[in-house]
Amino acid sequence: MIVDYVKKHSLEPRLERKYFLPAYQNYILKPYIKLASSGLKEIYYQRKINNIYYDTNNLSFFKDNLIGSRDRLKVRLRWYGNTQMINPNLEIKMKQADLIYKLVVPYNDNLSLQIMELFKKLRPSVNNSYYRRYYLSADKKVRLTVDTDIQFGRIMSPKTVVELKYAPEDEDLASKLIHSFPLSLQKNSKYVDGIASIQV
Repeated sequence: MIVDYVKKHSLEPRLERKYFLPAYQNYILKPYIKLASSGLKEIYYQRKINNIYYDTNNLSFFKDNLIGSRDRLKVRLRWYGNTQMINPNLEIKMKQADLIYKLVVPYNDNLSLQIMELFKKLRPSVNNSYYRRYYLSADKKVRLTVDTDIQFGRIMSPKTVVELKYAPEDEDLASKLIHSFPLSLQKNSKYVDGIASIQV
């Protein structure tokens, strides 16, 4: 079963908290990141992320997300940079209750049978791209990412998305980090936004 396979082979499960603000207000984040009590430090250069999402013919992954199903999957091809698709990874992201499991494998001829069985039942549903900056707290327990210039095909999103990513036992540290930011916790999915944008 794909759920059991993802849990067995994924990275360590984590929690994710998402926040967004209007894209035209990006400038307000910089001083808060600089002055964060947790000592946020940029750990990677800004880079462009490109995704092609896959879903079933009836968009069951999309619908599971909309209704807030306890268990849901997200499947995508991801690559980096401003060029054509080079060395993409296949990512399967699974959410069970609040825990996120993420499996990342190079997309090549050596994919496992379990993944191939899942993948051949899916079709491309939407693509997106955005620029991401990466930050890490001084204790290396909480990551913060900022996604800007989010685009679905030719449609530009009006949002900037801020995400916190951390282990379940570090909930208090993450809450303390984000407390000083002028942001409110939001339910947000770029995949759902993308599907919505092409259905308008």
